Amino acid sequence: MFARLLMACFSLATNAVLAQDSLMDAEEFVPYSNARQLVVRGNVNVIMGGDSYLNVIEFDPDEVSIKTLPGDVIEVSPVSLGRHYNMFSNPTVVVRSNNRFRDLYKIHIRDQGSLVAKDIESLSLAIDVKTTGSVMVEGVMNLNHLQVVSASDVEIYWVDSNNLNVDVFDGNVVLAGRVDFLTMRATDSASVDAAGLIANRSWVAGVGNARLAVFPREELFAYTKNNAVIDVKSRPDVYAPLNQAPSSIVLNYVEMEKRASAIRR
Repeated sequence: MFARLLMACFSLATNAVLAQDSLMDAEEFVPYSNARQLVVRGNVNVIMGGDSYLNVIEFDPDEVSIKTLPGDVIEVSPVSLGRHYNMFSNPTVVVRSNNRFRDLYKIHIRDQGSLVAKDIESLSLAIDVKTTGSVMVEGVMNLNHLQVVSASDVEIYWVDSNNLNVDVFDGNVVLAGRVDFLTMRATDSASVDAAGLIANRSWVAGVGNARLAVFPREELFAYTKNNAVIDVKSRPDVYAPLNQAPSSIVLNYVEMEKRASAIRR
């Protein structure tokens, strides 16, 4: 009896050590020369950022497939039902850069993927979101294009751009920073909060049940249709509205100016 118990304990300890070794061996570090495009497919969580001396990708090959394609393209996708597949949590990939992704110009996010990016300093960036996951990008970046077509939560700051084109068909988007010329369109049930994005020139359109908030300075051309609402947070020098009832353009800065005037009295 004691011998069998001793053998069982030894077998259990051996299996635990082997399992731990296999988990340690599963983690891989793959270097890359440069990242100009990032493509995320499937139910993968991607973390970008963190100052690093190396361009390196950290991942578990039992859960994630990493491809480095011509043109400095990195493609991330899950390995279905891998050896350590977990149906209750998505696998995670960490992508580190030695120059804060200054050369990154396109991010594609598909399916159920999620992205958290910190300290991004891209010189010219476009983001294409077709995921039900969440997207958060933080840094000081020249964002010039954003497209969101699925019910996801997207938060991007700080934008520092000459031109920015935004198309949102669904989901919730928050933008902050500054831009010289902003073109923005929101349709269906999209919500775009750009009250923290100071824009010198703004051409904005809302259709369907879309909700938008903007902070224009020099000029605002605004168009609404159906039940869409555009919330204007600052008085522009030039204002050209066009709305079809029952849609509306709300000049919230008027009430703010009245309150400021009352205080000065």
